[in-house]
Amino acid sequence: MAGIKRRYKFFLFFVLIVVAVVLMLLEAGNFLVKKDKLFRADAIVLLMGSIPDRVLQTELIYKQGLGRRIILVEENMEGFHDLRKRGSPIVSNTDQCYNALVYLGINEEFINVLPGSARSTIQEALIIKDFIKSNPSVDTLILVSSPSHTRRASMIFSKILKHYEVPVVIYTSPGEKSTFNAARWWKSREDIQYVLTEYVKILSFLFIDQFRI
Repeated sequence: MAGIKRRYKFFLFFVLIVVAVVLMLLEAGNFLVKKDKLFRADAIVLLMGSIPDRVLQTELIYKQGLGRRIILVEENMEGFHDLRKRGSPIVSNTDQCYNALVYLGINEEFINVLPGSARSTIQEALIIKDFIKSNPSVDTLILVSSPSHTRRASMIFSKILKHYEVPVVIYTSPGEKSTFNAARWWKSREDIQYVLTEYVKILSFLFIDQFRI
């Protein structure tokens, strides 16, 4: 009888573990998407990556009067300058975002492109931190990115700006035009790749990258 009870408890424990894992997997996509209630900010930060959804979201927020200026950080593109030197008409991702914003009716004087050739969100955050140092009136940011990237972006910016002498308020706004399906991420190969990649990068940030900053 005691053996049966032990097996029953083990089976019940196993079922609970399986249920917990399944629930975590079902919510894995939703966790990655961080959507804050937005208030007026000093700057909207358009993070580099997928262009259309992020540009459209930035335009929407700006034209709602929620940001005084738009900030982009120059993105590093392998081989870009070599192609330009050889006469290629290639346009950088940063320039594409800038041109799209201007085409959508945003005045150039309200768009700041920060040099730096950033290779990652961490480098973007560090460059923006330097920008804030020379522009102390900027203490509220809205981060615009693709939905699956917003959780990690918020973690990175919060960490890097946490010990800055002036508290910086950070909001996140995921691109509404993105095709990422957070609730049913396992149904699309592309969404599966997004989710798996983001969790690997989040773990890397939590256990390695944040200690190198």
